[in-house]
Amino acid sequence: MRSVAGALYCLGFALASYASGVMVTVVHQATRGREGRPDWLAQDLDQGRVDLFYLVTAAMAAVNLVYFVVCARWYRLKESDDDEDNSHADDGVQLVDGSPRKSASATPRWSSFSRGKPGKLEYKTLLSLEGLPEEAWDAHTVNLVLAGVDGELIDMLPATDKWVLPVTAWLRNPSGVPKVLTVSVPAPPTGPWKPDSNDENAHSSPAPNSPIEHATVDFPVIMNVKEVVDRGPLLSEGLAVELLPDEDEDLTRKHTFTTWCGKIDGTGPGQYGKA
Repeated sequence: MRSVAGALYCLGFALASYASGVMVTVVHQATRGREGRPDWLAQDLDQGRVDLFYLVTAAMAAVNLVYFVVCARWYRLKESDDDEDNSHADDGVQLVDGSPRKSASATPRWSSFSRGKPGKLEYKTLLSLEGLPEEAWDAHTVNLVLAGVDGELIDMLPATDKWVLPVTAWLRNPSGVPKVLTVSVPAPPTGPWKPDSNDENAHSSPAPNSPIEHATVDFPVIMNVKEVVDRGPLLSEGLAVELLPDEDEDLTRKHTFTTWCGKIDGTGPGQYGKA
């Protein structure tokens, strides 16, 4: 189809060249005056009337434009049989003998809530990930870690300790964050194959075998919740009227916690300082 379109494009140029040649010939014959008077396209431009020739060309272009607009306004898109079948399938109704009937093969329109329900991560939390190797301090790996606690990364903050990475994240339930989360990082690849001097096939590498396992390195990561911003509704049941907040009052609360490196039991400061 592309070759045919390119050929038609060149054919249009060729026909236009022939048409322009015919037009020049007609102008020569039609405008040649009597008694040797030159025509519009004379060799001497001062004696010819090239302006009239261009006016005729502009008039032809205007007629062509009017013809195109008329054809464009009359044009109507013809729907194929497949389009009609799809329109009935979208409605979930198939017309049989003039009576509506549910179609068994009708495909319902896709909706973002067709297989789920709306939810939200409403707690903006400051976390410190202790024990995650520095080589894994990238957004992709940290997002995988936060996915294990039903969260999503906002930003990775500058670290002051090579063992502790502070991050901000959206969490669904900060109270459900475990104290220790095991993170599996793919093991580094093995070194390239080197031939053995006693091997007969020293110049060709052995045929690769199908892998039977995927090696990983597991890191126990301590997850310290340092700060939680809560914008949820207050538990106002049973409160006196004078203690209830106003409708336009900002109910944002910030909960700050002190955490220590290597400590997950809350027994107090450790020997490595704050986490």
